[in-house]
Amino acid sequence: MIIGRFCQQGGAYSGDLRTITLKLDIVIQPVTNRVVDVGPTHLIFAGTFLVGSGFAKQADDGSRYLTLRLDDPLFPVPIDATLRETDGGEWIAEWYRPGSAKYSKVA
Repeated sequence: MIIGRFCQQGGAYSGDLRTITLKLDIVIQPVTNRVVDVGPTHLIFAGTFLVGSGFAKQADDGSRYLTLRLDDPLFPVPIDATLRETDGGEWIAEWYRPGSAKYSKVA
């Protein structure tokens, strides 16, 4: 399920996440001062609030994407999604229900 649409500007992505209960304008910024290789490559902000992190990945076909995790004290569980570029050049955030076949392929 597509839950967001983004534009890439340099190494950052700006756009929105929309579900029935969630409406956020967010910016996904690259971490420029990573100290360790295991830390996130991107941080996710809603305004000035840090709401999540992302990790750069590469698919078997060579395409690049980000795995995203957003969390908030009001969420029953964190939201996991992938951010990938479509054939048309748009960046979309996709959410899959945990336990589904598609979720296990991207998690």
